[in-house]
Amino acid sequence: MTNSACAEANTCLGKLNKAREDSHYLNTLETISTQFSDSSKSSTNAKFSRMVIKKVSTKSSKNSSTCFSQDVEMEIDTANSSDSPMEAEEESVHSKVVSTYGIKLLHNLKKKQVKLTGDFSRHEIKNSHRKQMIVWMDEVLAIFKCPSDTFFMSVHIMDRYFEQTSESLLLNDLHEIGIVSMFIASKYQEVDPLTLDLMIEKVAHGKISSKQLLARERKIASCLKFKFEVPNVLNFMESYHEIYSPKFLSEENVLLGENMVKIAKRSILESKKAFGVLPSKLALYILHKALNGLSELDNKNVLICDYMNFVKNEINSLDHLVAKNTIEVKNFA
Repeated sequence: MTNSACAEANTCLGKLNKAREDSHYLNTLETISTQFSDSSKSSTNAKFSRMVIKKVSTKSSKNSSTCFSQDVEMEIDTANSSDSPMEAEEESVHSKVVSTYGIKLLHNLKKKQVKLTGDFSRHEIKNSHRKQMIVWMDEVLAIFKCPSDTFFMSVHIMDRYFEQTSESLLLNDLHEIGIVSMFIASKYQEVDPLTLDLMIEKVAHGKISSKQLLARERKIASCLKFKFEVPNVLNFMESYHEIYSPKFLSEENVLLGENMVKIAKRSILESKKAFGVLPSKLALYILHKALNGLSELDNKNVLICDYMNFVKNEINSLDHLVAKNTIEVKNFA
């Protein structure tokens, strides 16, 4: 992919994103800027400073609600949510497709997955730096209302690049790699993706040029041989749950889904859980943990107990469960 082709594609995406910003919010952003100490290239300490850019929302809608977290305040449009329930007819067709092809699709996902070792020995970037970057990426993507798929794909792209590149990466490269990983994942996962201009101005705060980002994008794409959609833990969690879950009440399904995503985000932060285990296996551990939390709220629910037993049996039946390479269900957190 040439510089001109990349620039032209991103210019088109820029126009789409501009329209989104103008119509939905005239700048409401509270973001966290990552700045790495450049006083010494050999330093292994990364400085994360919080930079707040306040924007004033021009959208006052009865269909919007305000969400607060420790560092983020943003408006969520509840009327146009992509997670809105399917119509009855759509759900019926979807269920038939899942029941007919679900097992085969899951089997195909398993054939495409990869197990990462987490060997960072040749890089200045260490696991502690990776952990800080993932936390920051999650907060940035939440601000721009990106789906969980974008976050998990971003982290998987970054981790695979760390593992497969022949280059010895410097600590100063980490910020750029994280931004480009989000940029690539957003283009794959979203109809209205994050644009190059937005990544430079709002995420990198002008500290990285478009030339640098496009050059890093080519490096990552070349290193991964343009295979960005390698299955990650979220893909398996959703597949297991959709194929094997009993007919929970809608409230229980929503709660279980939220718990799975929260546990998965915590899990991929830790190198002992993120590496050395296939995503399909890690997804089962996470699903079991989430079900355990749901059962504590309703320990008399037979469906939940049966589902937990099924997942536990699946875990116990996995091949090559060597103690040093596996996570005990009772110790998984």
